[in-house]
Amino acid sequence: MADPYLIVDINGNGQVQSDDVTQIQRAIVGLSTPQIPPHPGLSAVTAGGPDPLVYIPQDLSGAVGETISVPVQLLVTESSGITLAGADLAISFEPTKFTLTEAQIGSLLFGFGLSANTSTPGIVRLSMAAGTPLSLAYDATGTLATLNFTILSGAGMSSSINLLAASDSLQTALYDDLGRALTLLPAPTDGTDDLVDGRVLILSDRVQPTTTARAIAVDVALSDQDEEFVLFS
Repeated sequence: MADPYLIVDINGNGQVQSDDVTQIQRAIVGLSTPQIPPHPGLSAVTAGGPDPLVYIPQDLSGAVGETISVPVQLLVTESSGITLAGADLAISFEPTKFTLTEAQIGSLLFGFGLSANTSTPGIVRLSMAAGTPLSLAYDATGTLATLNFTILSGAGMSSSINLLAASDSLQTALYDDLGRALTLLPAPTDGTDDLVDGRVLILSDRVQPTTTARAIAVDVALSDQDEEFVLFS
């Protein structure tokens, strides 16, 4: 059996350090990592842990030229709760309509490390992990990651932010403290109309509330003399 330290000592300095974790996360999302050999094409991760829901909201909107925040949400549906130690997410979008300006750790995973690969137009691959896992009770909810997009075009249309099943060697999955993949229900696919996929309504311009002056004639009796006042609302 190989020494675990030899396996995870990526930079070869004889120690297991945070830089080794960083290199592993870079490899997960497909970034260049010369210290790690190419992926051998292993079989897909078999899910078997408790069941959470991972999704992107479908009621998002923004105008051309605006920057919007798109959250990737988690809802714990397992009655006994879950333990969360890591998450990998593959997401696609229409690069003619959006440009990705930033990918951030969500508030739920504060303290987790993040590696992001945005080198392929229209695809973002995220890997997040922490040394101390989270214990989340039933019905707990929160944001795993936030993607900031600037809207380029597409006024009057809606566009999908697609939570993919996989992109290249990265599979969308959550992992517990034992390294087991949790069962995502519903499971994401590569289709653009899944229940877990987000959708953005693209507006031509933000509709600003306007105040229009309306003249209202009001008859007021003052002593023996009738007068008419014009009010504006």
